[in-house]
Amino acid sequence: MPSQERAERTRRSLIVAAATALDESAVEVLGGDALPGLDAISRAAGVSKGALYYHFRSKGELIEAVRAEARCELRRLTAECVAAHGPGAGLDAVVDVAVAVAGLLDRDPVCRSGVRLDSAEGFALAAGGGPPEWMAPIGALLASAADRGELREGVVPEEAAMALTAMAAGVLLICERNAGVSRTEMVARLWGAVLPGLAAPPADGCPFLAADCGAVPADLGN
Repeated sequence: MPSQERAERTRRSLIVAAATALDESAVEVLGGDALPGLDAISRAAGVSKGALYYHFRSKGELIEAVRAEARCELRRLTAECVAAHGPGAGLDAVVDVAVAVAGLLDRDPVCRSGVRLDSAEGFALAAGGGPPEWMAPIGALLASAADRGELREGVVPEEAAMALTAMAAGVLLICERNAGVSRTEMVARLWGAVLPGLAAPPADGCPFLAADCGAVPADLGN
């Protein structure tokens, strides 16, 4: 195996080991305080301490690597969802982004831990930066939905985006405190309750209000 590929695999294994340790922690992780020592991380990753320190000089650097990888993967996923709907994507894309992100968080400990670290710092709102970067397309999609007449009369895209951000934070908190709760199912059921008040009837193309859309399993929308 080429040395560069081996180094990348080692770095990745360390990030996954750190994320898994955070994911298994039942306490607050503000600043990575729940992360075990670097010795434990190197053992879990199956690499030497020397290899660990080659990639990360401190626990803080490892924590930031978890954050960075999670943010990158979430940005990639949201971009893919939006691109799949093509030009003029609107409310149906908002739903798809939410459900896709929930599914990723259900199965990926790196993304789950990265979002946990960010939400422990106030979901980015305390710094005045608005919602997390990976949620940035939501505002534009809602504006597009309004232009296409997909939003119910009186719904303001900016206010709807803030409300969805608050709901996302609530889902994250509930799932953090209740092991085994599916983010995907919770988000799907939440959309089933929210869409009738958000979407202009007949809301063709929205997964929970259109029978011919298979973006979300039908049993989750009932």
